[in-house]
Amino acid sequence: MQRVAKEFSERSCGVFSGVIGAIDGWLVRIRCPSTKLDGVRNPGHYFSRKGFYALNVQAMVSKKKKVLWSAIGNLGSLHDSACFKESKLCEILTNKREEFQEKGYFLVGDSAYALRPYMMVPYDKATIGSAEDSFNFYLSSSRI
Repeated sequence: MQRVAKEFSERSCGVFSGVIGAIDGWLVRIRCPSTKLDGVRNPGHYFSRKGFYALNVQAMVSKKKKVLWSAIGNLGSLHDSACFKESKLCEILTNKREEFQEKGYFLVGDSAYALRPYMMVPYDKATIGSAEDSFNFYLSSSRI
């Protein structure tokens, strides 16, 4: 975690110190599941907001784009925050939040995720040129 945090810190000129990963969801297109062939009760649960059948894959990566964690197989209709909330990673981070806070470690995510002691997300409706806007710029730069 120290190595990953150092990489993020260097790339953000020290603005984000303690980032141990960037997290995001990714919709992977699939064919429409079949109730008969695949044993899926409700294929509609796989239909995503983007207009196609999908699996929602959650991934956490390092600044060098190395996949550090992933959760594959979530329903395409689920929001990123719901998929993350049900993940083992969320459970671990929640249970160890005090330890992570003590060490200054956290993840960075987009506005799909909730602000948590272990998750930094952008400010909503930041005014252009404000301190919040600057924060959002550095957060986005760190994530991307």
